[in-house]
Amino acid sequence: MRRPPRIVFLTAALAALALWVVLDSRSRTGSSEMTAPVLPARPAMQGAAIANADGARLELPSRSAPGALKQDPFRTESWRPAAQAPRRRPAPVAPPLPFRYVGRVYVGAGSMVFIKQGAKLLVIRKGDTLDGNYLVESVGPTEVVFLYRPSRTRQTLRIGAPLEGARPAS
Repeated sequence: MRRPPRIVFLTAALAALALWVVLDSRSRTGSSEMTAPVLPARPAMQGAAIANADGARLELPSRSAPGALKQDPFRTESWRPAAQAPRRRPAPVAPPLPFRYVGRVYVGAGSMVFIKQGAKLLVIRKGDTLDGNYLVESVGPTEVVFLYRPSRTRQTLRIGAPLEGARPAS
C-alpha cells in the first residue's frame, strides 16, 4: 500500500524539526542544569523580601493605600446622546384683524353689523364664522369680539358708540 506523498513529506518535516530542536538546545546550554538569572541590586524598599536559590534578595515594592473612588466603577453608561427635550413650536399668533367697521343696522330685537374685508362687504351676527378662521363671539354696543381659531386668541374690533335714540342690541 502506497502512502500519499503529502503525508510522507509532513512526517519527514516533523522529524527534522524535532531533531533540530534537540540538537540546538544541547549546543546552547552546554549542560542540562538551569540557573536563575541574576537581578541587579536595587535600593532597599519596604515590603516583603524573598531569597532565591542563589541567595539574592527579591523585594516586593510597597504600595500606597488606595484612595476613595471618585465614581462608582460598576455604574452603567450609555453611549447614546442625551435625549433633548422636544422643542415646542410657538402657538400661532393671530394676525391683525383684516376687518374695518362700516356701520350697524337694528332689526327687530337684534342688530346687524357691517364690516369690510378688503373689497368685500360682510354682514355679521353673533356666531358667524368668517374665512373659516374667525368666529364672531359677541356683538356689543361698542365692540365686536372675534375668536381666531388656530391660536384660540380673542381680538376686539372697536366700533362707534350707538347714535342717540337708536335701540341698543339685546
